[in-house]
Amino acid sequence: MTVRALRLACLSFLLSAILLSACDSRQTRGPAVQRFDSAGVEIVLGPDVSQVTALGTVVLPPVLSLGSEFDGPELFGSVSFAHLTEDGRLWIADAQAQELRVFEFPSGAHLMTLGGPGEGPGEYRAIRPLGFDGAGRPYVYDDRLRRLTIYSPEGQIEDQRRILPSEEFSPRPFHVDPSGRLMGQIPRPRIGQVTDGQLLQDTVRIWSIDPEDSETALVARVEGPLFYFREFQSVPVPFRFGGRFALHGDRVYFTNPSGEASYVVFGSEGLERRVGIDRIQERVSDSALGAYFRYLEALGWPREMLKIYDTHLDEMPVPILKPTWDYPLVADNGDVWLSRIPAEGADQVLWDVFDSAGEMVGVVATPANLVVYQISGDHLVGVSKDEFDRESVVVLRVECSEWHADKLCRWPQRLEI
Repeated sequence: MTVRALRLACLSFLLSAILLSACDSRQTRGPAVQRFDSAGVEIVLGPDVSQVTALGTVVLPPVLSLGSEFDGPELFGSVSFAHLTEDGRLWIADAQAQELRVFEFPSGAHLMTLGGPGEGPGEYRAIRPLGFDGAGRPYVYDDRLRRLTIYSPEGQIEDQRRILPSEEFSPRPFHVDPSGRLMGQIPRPRIGQVTDGQLLQDTVRIWSIDPEDSETALVARVEGPLFYFREFQSVPVPFRFGGRFALHGDRVYFTNPSGEASYVVFGSEGLERRVGIDRIQERVSDSALGAYFRYLEALGWPREMLKIYDTHLDEMPVPILKPTWDYPLVADNGDVWLSRIPAEGADQVLWDVFDSAGEMVGVVATPANLVVYQISGDHLVGVSKDEFDRESVVVLRVECSEWHADKLCRWPQRLEI
């Protein structure tokens, strides 16, 4: 995407974010209240400040843009990972080429390419980076070969090993914590004999995995999506997602499965914190359902599955109220960003932002065509698509709002390159 195109795509959400910070001068009803329940779980309850102030705005043009206008390693087929490290390197995985490419930030100079299609050392059939350990070493997993590759920060292979099933469990790794322990989810099991009209409540379980011996331990468990079965197929009941989750460090962050404005944090010792705000949920409208179905269609769902909604939607327990949040994302400094479900035709996504202590501090707006992968200091790393579905990796800067600057400008020190 060109800088001009990205500027045009972002103009409306940029203006909206500015207006959001200035149109309402009401004061919040005081800071969040913190207490602990009988099990020692921290409870943080606070006001909804989304109509009071904006946390910041995205600055244009991008600090760096790589993708559709380039040839060679700067051109991507299908980006599945983008991460900016403290030493000024931008790591990008291209699932189509089975490669992990590294660029200098902010110049964009190509430094090296790791991987490639195959089954030999350092080659991949289904590449998926998990992140970096505390020593800055990238961990890359291959879903088909079930193989973990650990690189040095300079790109040399330090270790390669298979992640084998343990005690009949076979979690799919998603993440690596600072100690080098993996975290992942067991894929939804195959369902046996079911009848038409049957409903099945799934469960989301997150496990930690020792890469040395594949030993697993359950970290968190919450209610998952609700599925409806018809004609030997299953479809999720609209707006019955269950808990969406994000992984950061050695912790798991879940949105409330019932859709209320709250989230929970699990650590190695179990449930650590519950955070909530006072917000009224929106009703599930016909337009919201229409947007939901068009979203599935855009993802490439087969027509025979979408037809199930056409003829059997009235048999599904669609909730009256929409979930408050879609997906969570945790910034490098521990702030929790929770994306709201955009309205039909919206050109922006609003993120409610909570600090690492669980207090809501404001709202950030991002373009609807931008998938956000990382918030690092005052930089946002994401992938955008143009009108031809070509992908670009962009690094944008988020600038603190001048309004309530003492409260909002609390970014960690900037990435100094």
